[in-house]
Order: sequence, then C-alpha cells, then structure tokens
Amino acid sequence: MTTYLLNSPVLTNYGDYSYSQLSVEQAKEILADGFESSVGHAGAAEFLSMLLEMNVPFNRSQIRMEAGDRAIVLNLGQRLPEGTMISALDMRNFDFELGLIKNSQSYLEVDSLSQVPKRHFFVSYAHDDKDKVYSIVRRLEAEGYKIWIDPQIPNGERFDNEIHQGIESAAGFLLMWTEAARNSDWVKRELTAAWQQRQINADYQIHPVCLEPVEIPELFEQNQINVATFGKEYYPKMMKQMATHRYRQFLPINEHIPLSEHSNAKSLELPSASLTRIPFIHSVYCHADLVIDSQASKLSLDEIQSNTKSHVGLLIQTLGTAEDDQPLRDAYTAWKLKYDEQDFLLIHLKGPVEAGKYKIQDQEPTGEWHDIARTAKEAILKLAQRSCRLSFFVAAPIPLGTLLGQQADRYWQIDHFHYAQRQNDSAKRYHFAWDSSELPAE
Repeated sequence: MTTYLLNSPVLTNYGDYSYSQLSVEQAKEILADGFESSVGHAGAAEFLSMLLEMNVPFNRSQIRMEAGDRAIVLNLGQRLPEGTMISALDMRNFDFELGLIKNSQSYLEVDSLSQVPKRHFFVSYAHDDKDKVYSIVRRLEAEGYKIWIDPQIPNGERFDNEIHQGIESAAGFLLMWTEAARNSDWVKRELTAAWQQRQINADYQIHPVCLEPVEIPELFEQNQINVATFGKEYYPKMMKQMATHRYRQFLPINEHIPLSEHSNAKSLELPSASLTRIPFIHSVYCHADLVIDSQASKLSLDEIQSNTKSHVGLLIQTLGTAEDDQPLRDAYTAWKLKYDEQDFLLIHLKGPVEAGKYKIQDQEPTGEWHDIARTAKEAILKLAQRSCRLSFFVAAPIPLGTLLGQQADRYWQIDHFHYAQRQNDSAKRYHFAWDSSELPAE
C-alpha cells in the first residue's frame, strides 16, 4: 500500500491510505497536524492525481493547497509553458519538493527546502576522460552544485531512458570537451538531446568545458551558440549563469529580530536544557540548523554577526541514526562544563540520510565530504563574520574530521585539539573538538 509521504513519522497513522484514497478532509487533517518532508519520483504521479481530484490551483512551476495558516506546496522544479495541462505531463521527468509553509501569506517563511533549487546539472563526458572529469565534478559539488553523472556507463552502451530523463530534468548540460569526447557517439547523442531540450526551454543552459584544445562541436556552430569565449575565460561566465541553481543556500532569517521570534523556530528539549532549533543552511549532501539556548535566542542575527567576540559551536553529525541526539547532548554538556557563563550558540550540521540512518561515502565522483566541509565553513562565516572563538564537535569518520580541521584552519587559529573514540558505541562514532582563538589581526 502506498503511503502518503515518504520518510515522515508524523504521517505514519495515514499509512493505510493510498494517494487516490485520500480525501480532501483527510488531507486537511494532515495539514492541521503539520509536516515537513520531501517526496521523490516514487508515487509522485499518484499524489498529483489526488491533487487534481481536489481541483487544486497551480501555476507554471508550483502546485499549492492551503488549509488555514498552512499550505502544501509541490514545486515542479521548472517553469511550465502557459496552458500546460498537468494531466498530460509525465511527472517522472520532474523533481519534486513537498513542504509546509506555516504562514501561507508569505512564501519566504518556509519550514522546508522549498526555496532550495532542486535541479541538477547533467555532465556529458567520454569514459577515457573520467579522472579529469571526476576532479571537476568534486569541485562543483564542493561549491554546492548537484551533479548528475553516471560513471558506470561503458563505451557503446545504448542511450537508455534513464539518461534521457537525466538530461530533460536538468537545469543545464555540462559538456566536458576533449578529443575523446569529440569522437564519442555517446557524447554526440547526449549533446543532441540537450540541444533539443534547449529548443523547448530557452533557459536550459548548455556549457562547454574545454579540457583540451579541440575543434569546437559542429552542433554549436550550426545553432549559433556563442563560442567566442569557449576557452578558460568562459568559466566565470558559466559559474555566474549556474549560480541561480546552486543548492547551498541560507534559509531566510530576518537579521533584525530575536531568533526566538522566527516562525520556523522549534523547541528542542534535552534532559538538561530547553533549546531552540532554527533551519539555517542547506546544501547538496547536508543541512544545518542553529541550536541556541534561552539567552542566545534573545539575540538577532545582526547582533551576533556584529559581536567580534562571539563564541560559536559547530557540531558535525554524519554517523549513526538520524534521530540520535546524543552528540548534541554531548556538545551541550561539554560547552556548559567549560563555558557555563556564555550563551550556547551552535551550528548543527547533518550529513545525508537514507532509511533513517546517516549514510556518507566519498567515492568518486561524488564530493560529499567536500560539500560538508565547505558548507560548515560558509555557515561559520555567515554567523560570525570570521571573527569568533570556535569550538568543534564532530561525530564523523576520522578523515572527515581532519578535512574539516584543514578547512577551518584557513580562517581560524586552532589552539586546542581533542580526539576520543567511544569504545562501546556500536555506531563507531568519532568525536573531535577544537577550541580556536580569535582570528589574528590581518
């Protein structure tokens, strides 16, 4: 039986209903309970059928259903042409986002990822160039871009439906151009499909990344794509155009009001404290919340940023189960033991989750570790403007902790390092902690 939403413990009581069985009243009841979740391709068509039966209004990029001060929003991931009928669409070609908006009058006050871009960039390359291409892909992912690449496709394999859908649903197409790519029938077919997509959608981006001084693709000349800056000077222009689809984004926070007054602030009860959690930043493989105590919750983001003596904690959690709050308890306990008089202000960054468990790996060509490290750095810079005392707490593999230390050391002077492994922890959680001094005068 299809459940109403994927990975949403709030909705487990509705597991007996399929999408088509759910009535308007039941949907509004779910809205009243509140939820935040994401739904992938599986079951998306059924869910849309349910919405269509309710005669839900939609525009070219979004479907919305409201009940009181809450709303279900389904973002289609791309703008549809005027007059498009949802019933005529193959919804498997879209990326879906389903989230709760607490104040349906203001789309900025979100309690989910509904403002974060959901589309990827498709990378076309020749198999012989995989080492060079993987290096570029890792850098792009570290910058907060989601990349669609399939390193398992051997030369000569048929152009299957999965690849075609990857191109159609992308925000853009990155062509890794070399002599091997120029001679690859596979790359030519992918480029042709990308150009067909551009004919349908003028906003579809096609970016050549010239890895070798090779003759320009004939297709570009035929269709008058500007190749005057095809070489290295094209890269800044490409990155500027890609920026609108960058995953790593800070969620909206009014910088001038106390943090506790934000509509998406949630209470977080620990055995030893009552804390507040606020969504802060989301990226390709991770997301982070601000976790603050009652004293810090009285401050605005502007006040925190302007304080040159701020003390900020950073907890990285990538091992164990998603519901495990023990690392947060440990960080809070350690903080209060050493800094009892200081406000508790922590960035809690969590890695990718699958089936309720953290699942992190960094095998080529993915850049999970680099994305987490870069996201952590940007979160600290956003919060403390590079002038702060920094305490690190990491529940993650040792190499990731080392990478994080290297990233942080570029901006903060680390003067204390602590490492301990819990011998009896089945999750094999590793803890690091750093205290950093204030940034030296430049």
